[in-house]
Amino acid sequence: MKSFVEKIQREGKEYQDPLTEITDLAGIRIISYYKEDVDKINKVIEKEFDIDRENSSDKAELLDPEKFGYLSVHYVISLSPDRKKLPVWEDFANIKGEIQVRTVLQHAWAAIDHKLMYKREKEVPTDLRRKLFRLSALLELADDQFSDLRRLTEEVKEYYAQQIKKGRLDIQLDLSSLIAYLETIKPHPKWEETAERVGFLPLATDLRIRYWDLFNRTLLSSLQLADIRTIAELDTLLQAASKWGRDVLAGICKISSKHGFKPLAVPQQVIAFLVFYGRRDILDANIVEQTRYVPQLRIAIKEVMKTG
Repeated sequence: MKSFVEKIQREGKEYQDPLTEITDLAGIRIISYYKEDVDKINKVIEKEFDIDRENSSDKAELLDPEKFGYLSVHYVISLSPDRKKLPVWEDFANIKGEIQVRTVLQHAWAAIDHKLMYKREKEVPTDLRRKLFRLSALLELADDQFSDLRRLTEEVKEYYAQQIKKGRLDIQLDLSSLIAYLETIKPHPKWEETAERVGFLPLATDLRIRYWDLFNRTLLSSLQLADIRTIAELDTLLQAASKWGRDVLAGICKISSKHGFKPLAVPQQVIAFLVFYGRRDILDANIVEQTRYVPQLRIAIKEVMKTG
């Protein structure tokens, strides 16, 4: 309220109806990880809202190439004509708001910029000007590089998927190749179902969605501990597990339950259990202690490894 009063009392400003004339009475800032996502967000905003083009701006277009600053998009919006007709929105039909869209690094620059006193190049002492130029250029370059890394990651993942489809599994194990293998060969639904049949608790949908990336990373860590170096080694082991995997999972469930813990049928975790058992001849049981599994599960895995 204080800033609103200050704005309408500001010298040179004469408002007849401040609630409808002030364009940033309400506002939000949307921050994305990548520059290309900013474009996608902009399209959604332009589709869903009525845009005040006169008061909206793209800072990238306004900023001279040789000037320092952050590049973000500022929209002044109001409800679309169709939404204004809805009773639930009629009280807000004539109110405008502001939406700012920027990347994480653009936001970082904005945060730094607000701490500095300089808004124009001429205000900056000569000995600081070069540092500011370099800093803004580095942030803009980093934004481009992050986008390139994202694109290259997807290209590598697609390459792995194509190789796996062709049966060429002699691929170095890393997170991208592991995900490509899981998404292409899909061994995990089978083992998740098997785990549930021997007593594992079903994995809730919200946990699956929320922690899926973490499950993949944890599996990779377990595979590396088990000295699995290629996708071919993992696939060979899982194929061999068709003969003994059910009994191994049943044993782990039974032992951990005796120790007061009922395991969840997390598919990546189930695969890791099979890998530890399949590699029991070359693994020190202490390796299991380096995993992130709860103590009851670590005990169960080690006891089952001894039975092979």
